[in-house]
Amino acid sequence: LSSAISQVSAQRSILDSSLSRIQSTSTYFKTEESQLTAQQQTLVGADLASVATQLKSAETQHQALLSILSTLNGTTLFSYIK
Repeated sequence: LSSAISQVSAQRSILDSSLSRIQSTSTYFKTEESQLTAQQQTLVGADLASVATQLKSAETQHQALLSILSTLNGTTLFSYIK
């Protein structure tokens, strides 16, 4: 009888641990679902004209930075001496 009680207790411990992991995973996925739903609503509700304007502005800034960097990369100490 003592052996059976020990086995039941061990099995209960294993099951409790498994249940805890399942609950943690469930909570994690519920949080992920909420975050994804919020992000989806943000994307769906975005003003396309505004987003396109922001994208074009970012592209222009990026090109300007690349131009400056290429100019700086070609500059040497001799360029400053001239």
